[in-house]
Amino acid sequence: MPTIHNRARRLFAPARMWSDRGMSKRPHNPRRQPNRQATRRGPVRRRHTEFEDPANSGLIRSIREALRSDAPMDLAAHASMLLSALTMPRPDADGPGPGPGPSPGPGMPTITLHELVESFIGVPLAETTAVLHVFAAYLTDELLGARIRRELATRRHPLPEHVTRFAEVGVARAMILEDPEGTAAELLLELAGAGVRDSTMAVSISFVLGSIVTDAFVVPESLQTLLQRYAETAPKLPDTLAFRPLALADARAYVEQGIAAYDIDSEGAPESETWPGFRHLLAAVVRGLPAGGQGSPTLGQRWDDDEDWDSDDLWDALESAAGELAHDFLESRQGAFLDQSLDGYDHALAHLMASAAVEALDPDDLIWPPEHVTGIIEHLLPVTVDPEPERYARAPVVLEAFIRFCHADSDAPASATRAALAALKAATPRYLERRTDPDVVAERELIHRASLREAAHLSPSLYRVVRLTWSVGSQEALEALDVVPLPVEEELDLTEVPADIVDRVCRVAALVDGAWEALFGSPRLLPPERVEAFRELGVQVPDPPDWRELRTAARRLLARVARQDPAIFRRRSRDDTTAAALVWIIGRANGVLSAWVGGVEVATMMTHFGLKGSPSQRAESMLRAIGAPDSQGFMDVFVGTPDLLISFYRAQLIDERDDLTEAPG
Repeated sequence: MPTIHNRARRLFAPARMWSDRGMSKRPHNPRRQPNRQATRRGPVRRRHTEFEDPANSGLIRSIREALRSDAPMDLAAHASMLLSALTMPRPDADGPGPGPGPSPGPGMPTITLHELVESFIGVPLAETTAVLHVFAAYLTDELLGARIRRELATRRHPLPEHVTRFAEVGVARAMILEDPEGTAAELLLELAGAGVRDSTMAVSISFVLGSIVTDAFVVPESLQTLLQRYAETAPKLPDTLAFRPLALADARAYVEQGIAAYDIDSEGAPESETWPGFRHLLAAVVRGLPAGGQGSPTLGQRWDDDEDWDSDDLWDALESAAGELAHDFLESRQGAFLDQSLDGYDHALAHLMASAAVEALDPDDLIWPPEHVTGIIEHLLPVTVDPEPERYARAPVVLEAFIRFCHADSDAPASATRAALAALKAATPRYLERRTDPDVVAERELIHRASLREAAHLSPSLYRVVRLTWSVGSQEALEALDVVPLPVEEELDLTEVPADIVDRVCRVAALVDGAWEALFGSPRLLPPERVEAFRELGVQVPDPPDWRELRTAARRLLARVARQDPAIFRRRSRDDTTAAALVWIIGRANGVLSAWVGGVEVATMMTHFGLKGSPSQRAESMLRAIGAPDSQGFMDVFVGTPDLLISFYRAQLIDERDDLTEAPG
């Protein structure tokens, strides 16, 4: 629920820098008076030379526009975007290069940071001097920084104080707005320094994605002005939250940890007009703050990682409270009349209503606002109630009785009860119509699958059925399963793959092919003691699978992902991490990446690529691209189609299918 970031954008965007114009797109003022020097000269004749005058290049012109801006942070922001373009990884390469975001300027060549600095040093203009002042504060390379400072000591261009003393810019005050569910936070950093006035940085941090910075931008207004605007607007928003002061040491910890986490793993993170372009600006302004602060307690942990981050105690408490409330309702005067037919479905509906009340209402004052009643009947109930017509129609009846019970128990005024029941009556016809709505049916199916996932954890036999079905996509596919090997010489099919990603797809394919041959291309002998241990358990050590079948399956997966979601191959990422994710999917889906009998451990596969950790996060977007079943919560990975499964694994699925079919009961 990343509502904080959306709310901050909505409140602060009107004053946000660059929100509409982007870099180097400041509106030109046709009434601006000509430069005084230009009026003292005669007409200038353009000389046609082989090289363009550096002072008129697109890059210098864009710097000039930022330097002339009334906003003191415009030049620093421009320099940060330029530096990020040179230091962030390219989407089509493994090393540094131009990254996402606006182009540095028309005609700007692809060069290294050192080359750019040397070119600025070689062109002694006011614009290059200004950028070198900012670069000197941004760069952590001591040798390059010293080189810039030596050059600046020789420059005499008159520049504003906020440029020449940019290294002194820092944070005077910090405020934080936290999502009570712990999914996100918004920081406001009041900037202070020589010549800097009425400037605040807004920083968005996502704890869902691993405590990473997901956006940062400059608002040319004071912190106090922004807080006042929020205070005026917030009461009109649902679930009003408040900013609180944040110690400067803690602000530094939040930001530096968030940047570091972004650099390590930004897969799935959104990009904006200013992020990661403002990365260097953000890092520079917090660098002078006190150290030793407390940052995010969930640094580096994505909510979908297999970590012990979850709040089981909280959910257990909510479930217990909902159960107690439901039974109080069923035993009350308002709930006693409910029909106990339909196999006790009214009882299930009572628990559903109680859960909604416990999670959304004040536990000490269970009064249903009309808008909450409307939300429940229009959004929650259609996708969670049994679609069987008679059961589906019971939900509004039970909800009405439950509202009356809650209001009676809370001594709510009669006007509140009338308003809530009026909202229920008005929304019920729409609720009844949505029972067969295609969108509702699709969402209901997703929820059913999620519920099945939870149930499968409690029932081993159900887990086996789910695993078999999701491995091949359907019960029909499971029944028709065969053990015909995949073609071992099948080439990579680039049909309908967008032309701009073909080269990268081919590079990734070469890495994937090499991995299969290296990992499974030669016989792997298990240590004798391990073989003996398996024999004592009655487990037969199988022959290794044909690596060429694995290669074919991975080539098919790669081509499908490229066709279905080409953006995966356009965003900045390394080829080896993309290849590792593909190998991980096919290896896990076919049971060959495993510490169990005859398998290769994931760590061994990652070592082959020279990587550490697990590629599971990067693999998720690929699985979504092919419409694979959501395996979150299961130990297995499901591809949902038999033509990505090797014969070795399909034979195991057939044996398990037959075993379940023959099992009694």
